[in-house]
Amino acid sequence: MIRKRIAALTLMFLFFVPGAQRVSAQGGYDLFQRALVKERTDGKLDEAIQIYQRITRDFAADRPLVAKALLAMGQSYEKLANPEARKTYDRLIIDYADQRTQVADARARLAALSAAQVGQTTRLVWKDLGRGLGGTDVGPPSADGRYVSFSQGNAAGLAILDLKTGTIVAPTKLGEAGAYVESSVVSPDGRQVAYIWDGVTASNGENTEELRIIQMKGGKAAESRGVHLNHGYMGVHGWSPDGKSVVVVREQREGTTYTSQIAIISIPGGAVRVLKKGIRAGSVGGASFSPDGRYVAYHARDGDNTTDIFVVAHDGSETRLVESPGDDRNPMWSPDGSHIVFLSTRTGSMSVWMVPVSGGRATGPAKLVKSDVGRFIPMGITRSGSLHYISGSSIVNVHTAELNARLNAGAAPSMATNINVNSNIGGVWSPDGQSLAYHTVSPRGVFIRIRSAATGQDREVPAQIIVSGPVRWFPNGQSLLVASRDARVGGGPVGYYRVNVTTGNADLLHQTTTSDVVASRPDLSSDGNTIFYLETPQQPVRFDLDSRRETRLPPVGGRSLSLAVSPDGSQIAYLSGASLVTAPAVGGEPRQLVRFPGGSKLVERQEGLGLAWSPDQRHVFFVKPNIPAIWRVPAAGGEAENIGISMNRIRALRMHPDGRRITFDSVIDAPSELWVLENFLPKPVARR
Repeated sequence: MIRKRIAALTLMFLFFVPGAQRVSAQGGYDLFQRALVKERTDGKLDEAIQIYQRITRDFAADRPLVAKALLAMGQSYEKLANPEARKTYDRLIIDYADQRTQVADARARLAALSAAQVGQTTRLVWKDLGRGLGGTDVGPPSADGRYVSFSQGNAAGLAILDLKTGTIVAPTKLGEAGAYVESSVVSPDGRQVAYIWDGVTASNGENTEELRIIQMKGGKAAESRGVHLNHGYMGVHGWSPDGKSVVVVREQREGTTYTSQIAIISIPGGAVRVLKKGIRAGSVGGASFSPDGRYVAYHARDGDNTTDIFVVAHDGSETRLVESPGDDRNPMWSPDGSHIVFLSTRTGSMSVWMVPVSGGRATGPAKLVKSDVGRFIPMGITRSGSLHYISGSSIVNVHTAELNARLNAGAAPSMATNINVNSNIGGVWSPDGQSLAYHTVSPRGVFIRIRSAATGQDREVPAQIIVSGPVRWFPNGQSLLVASRDARVGGGPVGYYRVNVTTGNADLLHQTTTSDVVASRPDLSSDGNTIFYLETPQQPVRFDLDSRRETRLPPVGGRSLSLAVSPDGSQIAYLSGASLVTAPAVGGEPRQLVRFPGGSKLVERQEGLGLAWSPDQRHVFFVKPNIPAIWRVPAAGGEAENIGISMNRIRALRMHPDGRRITFDSVIDAPSELWVLENFLPKPVARR
């Protein structure tokens, strides 16, 4: 209502002021989104620059927006090697000094343009990497840069990509259904691969992971063998230079909780030496050996939720190598051990930095290597000094749309927030309709944010748990239902928590017995007393909070990828690749509302998030498989109708309590690519 009044007043003003342009603040951010897509997804830099220029001209009163547009414009000019980049950054620094984040980034870019960064080169070595390549399941390159190991997915096992020939070397099926290769590392000589096998369950039901070794001979993989079992999460990060041991991050029980450790495990014996213990579970990563094997560098998140870099020696002594107000992570040693290269957000955006080191300590200040790298998954540095990294990503934004009296689109959708553009997921309105909760994917992790409809301000919820899926409001509007992988057992079963939106305090309500991805998409009854979720795509479950009783409901047939409970709690809608059905919430015969032609299969399992009830329970809104549009169908049965909202891949539907607004995610996919950054390290000093 407030937005409508403002819009009406704006139109009146424009009517009486000749030549005034009919623009709105939200329209400016929508333009900014279009420009980003032109720049980062389509690669049409000239068109993007034209849009950025329009924003600086037509939305001059919105200083934060114009500052962002100038920064993005400068980046586009940089990519075109156009000298206008410097002029654009200078304009931002001089005219928008109050926009500190963008000014800091502009200064960093100017410094990078002026620094000895001229000889840097990047080259594409592999495109459209396929399943596994493009996420955290990709291992670092072999020392000679020839091989990269990766997971092929559930039960498919390990594969090794030969970058020289462009072929997959000895893809091997290594195990049981439901098991998974979580991380892997090729040995320095390229003859062995260490990997973590997540598929072992201990007799007490704890998730158990195993470090395994596979030998590579003549381009073929020999049978793998187990080296070490760990009860709880374990990740392998790197080999020692002599190829006789690996460094792992593993979780161990300490009293009633789990904490993380950094440990060295010998190959082939399996003996364990703990270098560092008692680290907050789930907060540590990026462990790597120094070239002389004397030190291990790693990153860890502190109590203030910032991430810093540490170096620990074999005797357990430790130094904090890199510390800043931003996040510093993913330390990688230069081949001669004289520098550590890392990622940092200290200038407001993710950039590559390096710091000189000796004896496990910093010997000088950190220097910028490459600024604003966007989605940049570092894999490692080869002995030739080439930094391999994965680039390319999906762009996700939460959108909202007004509906008319017929529940069709009443206006074009717009982005729900202009904060953290391209990284926002899963919007859901509070019971009173005054707040929108969503989560943001950032270099620091996944964080819940709340946007106020009254003030238009966004704030972060200081949640004490890892966010693993979309959130749901409890009826008091003071807390959220949040799905999280159990922090005590990384990668294990999903827990459901009540998270206070003010304090971030998290209370465990229910621990599932499954780690299936569908379990991270629960729904909550409107009275807040019952959690509904899918244990597996075939098995729906309800959990009553008052009685603490878990009930497995009769399967509805097929593979359901999401469910949604009706406002009165009596019915559940299930969406699969073949049909949309409803069934009684206490169990009973399902009723088909829509059948998709040919039993369509979903492109991705997450597509199934497109499902929501209208507040009056008369309609179910859904997204058809492989069709980027929103539909609705009468809950009592009838013809499905396209409501007139069609964008890039749509998911995460939720309705406003007034029934006249809908929120959803729009996803723009971009292929993952493997790149190499070269000629960025200082030349080694000649020894006399």
